[in-house]
Amino acid sequence: MDDRAEQYFNEGADFADLGQYAEALASFDRAIAINPDFAGAWFNRGSALYELGGHAEAVVSYDKALAINPNDAGAWYSRGNALLQLGRHAEAVASYDKAIAIKPDYADAWYNRGNALLQLGRHAEAVTSYDKAIAIKPDYADAWYNRGVSLDYLGRHSEALSSFDKAIAINPNDVDAKQNRESVLKKLT
Repeated sequence: MDDRAEQYFNEGADFADLGQYAEALASFDRAIAINPDFAGAWFNRGSALYELGGHAEAVVSYDKALAINPNDAGAWYSRGNALLQLGRHAEAVASYDKAIAIKPDYADAWYNRGNALLQLGRHAEAVTSYDKAIAIKPDYADAWYNRGVSLDYLGRHSEALSSFDKAIAINPNDVDAKQNRESVLKKLT
């Protein structure tokens, strides 16, 4: 690899670490101009664009990274996140599926897969994804919370209550979990 491309890549990573995403993007672009097959630069370019709110452009950069390295679970996951932000939920699920196929213990991919399914109204499938995330990371408060939301939609209020209780036990300051817990309690009485 060209040392200059690596230098620009490292510079971009440093800018990204400082939250200076426009500068990071410029550095990743310089690295790509020198080495168009630099998968890491394409991936980080996508991440910088994501942080700048350029979700559609981020997908394009992730696609370029994946064309070079299709076995990058992180790129599939990040692509899914950008698609989720764009409201392209079914495509997001497909990206998370690819990430999970490469890295089955990817708790965040299972969690966000559940979020995309929740948005699609596929609540039973969402619960299954949250269950997978929780099996990998038992203290995943957000997964417990969203599991409760999905169970509530399914009319499984007792199970939803248990999920909200678990989310609150992990994160006692979760106002949404407390409110949803109260709502579910009313449905049970």
